Amino acid sequence: MVFFAYLFYLFRRIKEIDNETSFELREDKSNNVVREFSLLVCAHNEESVIESTLKKIVELEGKFEIIVVDDRSKDKTGKIVDDFISNYKRKFEFDGKENLNSLNDYKEMKVLHRAYDSKPGKSASLNDGIRLCTGEYIIVLDADSYFDDKKALIKLSDYVNTYWPDAVQLRKISSNPGYNLISYLSFLELCLDSFMQKARNAFGGAVELRGTGMVIRRSVLIEVGGFDEESITDDLEMSSRLFFNKKKIVFLETPFVYEQTVFDIRSWWAQRFRWLEGSLRRYIKYSVLILKRMLSNRTDISFKAVSLESTKSNLDFFLFFISEFLIPFFAILSIFEELGLLIFGKGDILIILAILLSYPVVIFPVSLFFLEDYFNMNFIRRVLISLIFSCYMLTWMFIMLFVFKKILFEKKSSTWISPKRLGGV
Repeated sequence: MVFFAYLFYLFRRIKEIDNETSFELREDKSNNVVREFSLLVCAHNEESVIESTLKKIVELEGKFEIIVVDDRSKDKTGKIVDDFISNYKRKFEFDGKENLNSLNDYKEMKVLHRAYDSKPGKSASLNDGIRLCTGEYIIVLDADSYFDDKKALIKLSDYVNTYWPDAVQLRKISSNPGYNLISYLSFLELCLDSFMQKARNAFGGAVELRGTGMVIRRSVLIEVGGFDEESITDDLEMSSRLFFNKKKIVFLETPFVYEQTVFDIRSWWAQRFRWLEGSLRRYIKYSVLILKRMLSNRTDISFKAVSLESTKSNLDFFLFFISEFLIPFFAILSIFEELGLLIFGKGDILIILAILLSYPVVIFPVSLFFLEDYFNMNFIRRVLISLIFSCYMLTWMFIMLFVFKKILFEKKSSTWISPKRLGGV
């Protein structure tokens, strides 16, 4: 109930505060400077989408370089990237750089082919790519992600010049929401997450990174030691790492970045299982530090001593720690306890139903909020979609049962697996 009340407080803050101008960050006076970005794309067996992604990237305006990491791909990803870069450079050599309309027309492109015996995982791939980056900010994109707005980096540069943030998470939008029911429901999950991020941002809470569309200052990445190569959720672990290093992440709704949402059951299950497992392992790893930050003004972590930065951020992080870890954990224990009592004729099925239904009961009003905020639809349609979506979100509780089983009884973490892609989308 406390968390439920906190959610509605966050939604009120959205209405009260202009999300894009309320960040309490130090201003940079050199507003006329066009910032240099490094666009980092990691690709593992992404032959169906990588060429399309690179074509969209080179069309962007602004000052940036492109770094592609071919992460041990067994398909044609590496060859497609090599051929694209070769053809791109040949085009400008043929045209002559002196005939370019702007020096920004030509983009420096680098490719790194990771050996098959390299450490697996996206985090290791990102760390290798970071070593090739020279831009002030590194923009991490998945192999299927792209900006639809050609001026996206110009707008991002203007924002960076004004606020000089440590890290930014851009809003993600599905490029294939109408492919089937799974992709549409996954698209609604993206909308829910963006709405929650916007609410936490308006409150001054602990915004989190989300895999693609992450914009992180290169000096900050170096300071915190890069990504944790043992983590299966690079974004969530980095969010915690930045939080405990007194770094601020902000959320921007524009420019947004497109990505494909999963559309088959196998990819859907594997992706959500990895997200939940990585999130829970992250909370287990940092649980003591989270509690210490709520009880004291100073704490130490393995990679740096930090001080309490913000009561709001601490409160926000702590409440989401409770809602995403402690509450599900004890809810699942309570369900098994009640099932055990039912065997001996002392349990109550209504208690189990109450625990299970509490999740969609919380999601339903939240769905009404974000559907109203993001879509132009009538009230009846919003209610119907919210009902369907709330029931669908109950699947997270079902997946969590298996995640807790794995964490409690298996030492080895899951591996990072690329989801199935739609070519040409």
